[in-house]
Amino acid sequence: MKKAVLLVIISTIFSLQLICQNKIGFFMAVSDSSDTATINLTQDLYFQKLSLLPNVVVSDLREINFSSVSLSEYTYLDFVFYPEIQENGTGWKCIFHAKNISSNQNYVSEKNYDSYYMILMDAKNEITKFIEKLNSPINESALAENLSSGSSSSIESFVSIESLSGTWTGEEFIDKIVILRGGRGFVIYQNGASMNISLKIENGKLIATQTSKSNASYFPEISRDKALELAPTAQPIEWTLDIKNSSELEGTKYTLTENNKNSPEFSNLPVKWKKL
Repeated sequence: MKKAVLLVIISTIFSLQLICQNKIGFFMAVSDSSDTATINLTQDLYFQKLSLLPNVVVSDLREINFSSVSLSEYTYLDFVFYPEIQENGTGWKCIFHAKNISSNQNYVSEKNYDSYYMILMDAKNEITKFIEKLNSPINESALAENLSSGSSSSIESFVSIESLSGTWTGEEFIDKIVILRGGRGFVIYQNGASMNISLKIENGKLIATQTSKSNASYFPEISRDKALELAPTAQPIEWTLDIKNSSELEGTKYTLTENNKNSPEFSNLPVKWKKL
């Protein structure tokens, strides 16, 4: 009788452990570095440390680039994860990215290192802290409240340029906006023109700034004659957008517009971007 009870208890504990396990897909590391050997070593180190954590079941997807996948193929997972490893001047910058499959919520953690040796020493600790954050998520309503109150620390904990990367639309004269990892992107106008932009998150807002040389086609809001006249000396167009969530941005576009006297001048236009 005692043995039977003991077996039931052990079986129950084992079942609870299985329920509490996080199923995490580990995707290929992202990097612009040419030092592929170091990137691969760091990726494998993080994979090893993650695999050793209790209550975590890791799927090895290191051969797959996360940007090329459809999340609908990975509904058997709780989270998808990939590290970003970049050279940072004299050292390294390591960023962890994760997404909750069911809620579509993003998690990001970033740390700079003076040397590769420090990454080796810190890998277990950083992986452990990051997974603990996944297990204690801020709920969606709290996140929305923090976003609306302009809390940059809350925004930057969950949203990054990498999590916003993808194709966006929403402006009257623009076909699409593409945000790339690493703070770069481009704008494709309906008139066929293309513009390179740089992007950053600052004080809880996405700032996108024109980096291409000015072109008359960048100013469809004004007459073509005026655009041809003013484009050569025009200052860069800039978007300042509140991050509503990872698929909605709303704010202003600072560009040439017609005033009441039909004399073009720079001013802010309201814009909304939505992720495709």
